[in-house]
Amino acid sequence: MSLATMCGRLQRTSNQLGWGLNNDIVQQVKEMFEESVTLPGGSSLAQQIGNLQKLLRTMPVDKYICLQSGWTTPDGGHAITVNFHKTSSTEVSLIVINSGQGVGAHPSRECSWALGTGGLRLAMRFDGIPLARATDEVGLWMLLKQQASASTDHKPFAFYQIYLPYVLNKSIPDALAPTFKHGHDAKAGDWMKAQRAGTCYFRGNLATLKYYARMRGMERGECKRFVLMLRLQYMLSLQEEMRLMVRQPAGLFLWPSDRDLVQMGIH
Repeated sequence: MSLATMCGRLQRTSNQLGWGLNNDIVQQVKEMFEESVTLPGGSSLAQQIGNLQKLLRTMPVDKYICLQSGWTTPDGGHAITVNFHKTSSTEVSLIVINSGQGVGAHPSRECSWALGTGGLRLAMRFDGIPLARATDEVGLWMLLKQQASASTDHKPFAFYQIYLPYVLNKSIPDALAPTFKHGHDAKAGDWMKAQRAGTCYFRGNLATLKYYARMRGMERGECKRFVLMLRLQYMLSLQEEMRLMVRQPAGLFLWPSDRDLVQMGIH
């Protein structure tokens, strides 16, 4: 089921329960997230680079491109999102959002447990990158190559210590220094916890959705309710589908034991 359908159901449930989610922000986040998920298609790496260059150069100001990025290895790899925010006709911001492997390269703090919040910024935002630098063929080759094919050389190091310094034209600490002036501002990324379990593709996209919600003005507590209710809507949808499956001839979809497990999981 699409994010648009889920957000529609979420808004109705929020109104019924009196949770008071800002429906205007929910709508903005839905549109922002759906418009941003644009992959540079193409049968070859050169075509993907060309397509991404064209997207970055022609997209309107204040629009986002969210790349399902990361690194691919023979054993699997890891998924992150790389987000380009076009802030002017000549500059973009780069937001790297990672929920797991390699997140040690992100800003951290030691007092997180005392504050009751996470100790990492899963989102790193770098402002003021010249559009010409962001669309440079060498940089885009480094970014896309790691995901396009599997290799034992594809590691967090290649992304954080080779690609990022190249596109930023400076070291990560130097590039990050201005963001700490924002303190707890959502633009710099909230302090959060890295994933302990789950699949990086889903967790990374969830972290991206949270970042987009905060960027559109959703308060942190409201953002938590938003994500909780969105996940609830998916579970309720699954429950409805499972009830339909139970009415089908036995064995067409799932084993009875599988149905029992799913039904236990959604209650």
